Amino acid sequence: MKIKEILSKNPKTNAKRSEIDISEAFSLWSILTAKYLAHQRLQMWDSLAHDLDLKAQLKITIEDFESDIKLMEHRLEQFGIKGPDNHVIDIRSGANSEIQSDQFIGMQMFALWQEFVEMLLRAMRTSTTNDLVYDTLLMLLKKDIPKIDKTAKYVKLKGWISTPPLYNGVPQGTEEIDTAEAYHLWDHLTFRYDTVRKTYKFLTFAHDAEFKVILDRGMKELNGQVNMLENEVRRYGLPLPVKPPQVRPPTQNTEILEDDFMYREVLMGIQGAQTFHALALKQSVTNDRLRKLFSQLLLKEVNLFDDFVKFGKLKGWINKAPKYGTSQ
Repeated sequence: MKIKEILSKNPKTNAKRSEIDISEAFSLWSILTAKYLAHQRLQMWDSLAHDLDLKAQLKITIEDFESDIKLMEHRLEQFGIKGPDNHVIDIRSGANSEIQSDQFIGMQMFALWQEFVEMLLRAMRTSTTNDLVYDTLLMLLKKDIPKIDKTAKYVKLKGWISTPPLYNGVPQGTEEIDTAEAYHLWDHLTFRYDTVRKTYKFLTFAHDAEFKVILDRGMKELNGQVNMLENEVRRYGLPLPVKPPQVRPPTQNTEILEDDFMYREVLMGIQGAQTFHALALKQSVTNDRLRKLFSQLLLKEVNLFDDFVKFGKLKGWINKAPKYGTSQ
């Protein structure tokens, strides 16, 4: 049984659609503020760019941001949040267009998508009251994550990005990876080993039947990811980290840990995994296949977090944040 199946058998867990907490109110406001500022930067870069392909990319990106701005303005209005000061609608730079190179602008675009993915992940981490707010952030994130991969390929094609130091232990005939990608693969595997260990312990201590089912499915997913990461580590000639023991003695006293505490520990583990995946995605510039792999892992973790938060609401295991303003 999946989390979605459990949720479908129970009443909706969302509070009133008008109810948001103080963190969600700040996140909506701060994201709109950042969108305004980014929109100005993009217009400035458009006025300074020379490369026709780059100008076309900027035009698409500006239109994308204008669409996001309309959505975020609508969300602030829905929830009665005062918006930030309005931004300059149009920018025409009178400065010398040679002061910023196309390479600089292209790399700034790459950094821009990384910035917004990280901002959205931080906002989603604390969005546990209103499902509409979370769904909005999730939609924006799913739209932005592929932009990192697309822009990385674009700046590489243009020769605008420097190659980090390469990992020298790659077997002959295997594609190159750089030192950051090598470390992230190894680090992901060590993190998954510890997560498997923790999840198994929680599974032996859990009492709630539905929680045990979810943990059991999580164990299967984690073991599948461990096998995949082990194969990737071997593929590139990296040393395997120490693996946890396979034989685990049964626990005698299962009363020392409560379900709600274990749930929140797992929730924080999912949040930690999102950070791991996002950093790996951000720093993977040499190997396109690995960047795609980290992107897929991040999206899986984000979807899991969404379902897991809703399950926690159903069980009453999420500590409720203070409500925002008149929505109390």
